[in-house]
Amino acid sequence: MICMLVLQKSSASHLASLVKRTSITQPIYYYLKNITCMHSLHCQLKKELLSPEIILVYQMGKVASSSIFKSLKSAKIKQPVHQIHTLNRDVIQKKWRTIKLYQPYINRPVVDQDFLISKYMSDHLDQVLNRKLKIISIVRDPLQRNISDFFQNIEQYFPNFAQRFASGQLGLEDVIEAFWKNQGSWGVDYAGRWFNRELKSVLGIDIMAVEFPKDKGYVIVNYPESNIELLLLKFESFNQCLENSLCDFFTLEQIKIEDENISQKKDYYQAYKEFQRLVRFSKEYLDKIYRNSWMSHFYTEAEINQFQRRWERTYHLS
Repeated sequence: MICMLVLQKSSASHLASLVKRTSITQPIYYYLKNITCMHSLHCQLKKELLSPEIILVYQMGKVASSSIFKSLKSAKIKQPVHQIHTLNRDVIQKKWRTIKLYQPYINRPVVDQDFLISKYMSDHLDQVLNRKLKIISIVRDPLQRNISDFFQNIEQYFPNFAQRFASGQLGLEDVIEAFWKNQGSWGVDYAGRWFNRELKSVLGIDIMAVEFPKDKGYVIVNYPESNIELLLLKFESFNQCLENSLCDFFTLEQIKIEDENISQKKDYYQAYKEFQRLVRFSKEYLDKIYRNSWMSHFYTEAEINQFQRRWERTYHLS
């Protein structure tokens, strides 16, 4: 009864004030906030799945998808637009079991809204696939993406990271060691595995079968049998093609590109910059990442050489 009252009448600010005025503990507060958020999202998504067309910015993390999503929202495109990292049921169920959303006495933070959207769409995948889908996905230098992803999630490895790093409690040696210890989170072939697990497994789209114009930096592909249109972009070509590619894909005269999630604005930026200056990679490791069919499908030999040369420089920790 209490939960239903909260779901119907409580906003996030109301819940926060409720915590202050009563003896409700922090786990209960987050439980109610998560349930309220999920209920609101479900109502919204149920309506949106009645739309004849849905736009999904559907890609790995740390490929500037937030900028594209924000740009599309600012352009006031009529169709529903969502940013997601997975629709794979196995991936979602594995994470859902760890969240334990319906157990109110577990102290957990607010669940990521993008994940809740992924969960709802995966649970209603037949409905999603019955709509026209416009999918945007992005490839990026895999090693640079992995490093960006590591720092985006640095609090998982070092709670209160920025404060501890600034005070000298943590050094670059600790950060580099953690990066190598957690290679299993992505590995040298993460991008290829992600596209196979997501676009190929869920939507039946094999991006390795797409003829990709490496110099142009993007391609639009139609899949009429599944009512899907795909815009596939190369992150490193954004400066020359992002605006044009979005205008082509959505038949727009112009679109303002919004900057979002910029690393320079992050509290870990100094450590991120120093890490890139000091970390060392063996030639064998770099060859595994860059000398493969996936890289050569999207990048020119000159681009691959440039990526590899950047990391072949040797520095010594001091």
